[in-house]
Formats: sequence, C-alpha cells, structure tokens
Amino acid sequence: MSGLVLHPVAQAGVVVSLTPLSVTLNPLQTVTLTATVAGTTQAGVTWSTPSAGTLISTGNIAVYTAPVKSQAQVRCRSPPRA
Repeated sequence: MSGLVLHPVAQAGVVVSLTPLSVTLNPLQTVTLTATVAGTTQAGVTWSTPSAGTLISTGNIAVYTAPVKSQAQVRCRSPPRA
C-alpha cells in the first residue's frame, strides 16, 4: 500500500480545499482529486508531484495513479489573489 499526502499551497488571501485530503492506495490504484479555490477570481490550480506515480490533471480535477512502492505526495498550487 502507498500513502498519498496532499499539500495545498495557497497564495496570501487564497484558500485551497482538497478532496480527499489523504488516501491510502494499493499499487497502481487511482484516485480522483478535486480542488476548490476561494479568495480569488482565478479559480484554476496547478498540480504537481515530486514522487513516483502518475498525475493527470485538467483544471481543478486530477487523477493520480499510485506507484508500485513508496509514499507519494501531490501538490496543488493556487493562483495568485486577484
């Protein structure tokens, strides 16, 4: 099993809420991640992962596939406050 930890990175005055906030996945299992942004008119986010695994995103939704082994992290960065 692989633990996935999500890290919302918000600009000053912006709040990013993630669903789910954390999840445990079996190897090669996928999860759909959703970001909700408040405090700015620019609602788009940027997804990234410094870990193994695959991350495919479109706007505020991302699908992450767990690696065969190891812990993983996904970052979700907010736009600047408008």
